[in-house]
Amino acid sequence: MNRRFVSILCMFLIGLLAILQLGCGGGNSATTTNPPPPPSPQLISIDAPGAGRSAFLGTTAQDINANGDIAGFYTDTNNVSHGFLRTSNQTLTVFDAPGAGTAGDHGTDSQGINASGTIVGSVIDQTFVTHGYIRTSSGVFTIFDVPGSFDTFGSGINDGGVVTGKYLDVNQFAHGYVRASDGTFTTFDPPGATFGQFQGTIPVRINTSGVVVGTFQGPDGALHGFLRAADGTITTFDAPGALNQTSSGTMATDINDSGVIVGLQFGPLFNGPGHRSFVRDSGGNITVFDPPGVGPPHPEMAGRALLRPA
Repeated sequence: MNRRFVSILCMFLIGLLAILQLGCGGGNSATTTNPPPPPSPQLISIDAPGAGRSAFLGTTAQDINANGDIAGFYTDTNNVSHGFLRTSNQTLTVFDAPGAGTAGDHGTDSQGINASGTIVGSVIDQTFVTHGYIRTSSGVFTIFDVPGSFDTFGSGINDGGVVTGKYLDVNQFAHGYVRASDGTFTTFDPPGATFGQFQGTIPVRINTSGVVVGTFQGPDGALHGFLRAADGTITTFDAPGALNQTSSGTMATDINDSGVIVGLQFGPLFNGPGHRSFVRDSGGNITVFDPPGVGPPHPEMAGRALLRPA
């Protein structure tokens, strides 16, 4: 039996197998069945031990890494915040950063987590001064402050250990920073950013390429999105339909390693029209959308974190 004949025979058998898999009886050989619908989303609630269950208290999940590990914080019945790590095997670890205050409005929050399980966040000490912190997966803390700052907040960390966040100057105006893995700082503000008490530049996330995404307030009083490349180049953007007026605009909340950004487009905070979501692709194209069945926010409700498995 020659090789050409064997090759033709194999091709015939493969073709026959494909026809049998599609179904060829009763004249339906060209008909395919629709795939089954995807399963309904499964939501798992997360309540940290000791979390309060009344207004402004509860459990807040802030970030999740590629392994399914979640970083967040909870507020107890004494109005003190504590950080937590929930690993993909459902183990939940509660922690407090060194120097955290123990009275009301003090404590530890967790804002970002990278692939190795290193968490970044903020800690309010006994004197109500806020410091940034980094917590490794083994529980080792590094406390840091932007030089010359009044308060420092940690928001995002990438897989290289580079951190971003905001700091307040002596006038309590907010500015952005990037902390390199060697501990050196670079501060920045998007062009057009304006400043008032607790206003200014608010970075939230940084991807593996060192691109920072966040929000700033412009001279029109509205919020605008920005992305800062690793070389320091800053691009600003607004979601279609966002209102350019005080307490309205565009809020960027996250970025992935492909440069895709998500966030919110909204009117007056909490009680205005058009609170919607958006996604901005790496080419700058923005799509605004509404998840089905999602109602308006209720900030007065106690928090309970939700995990939606993939």
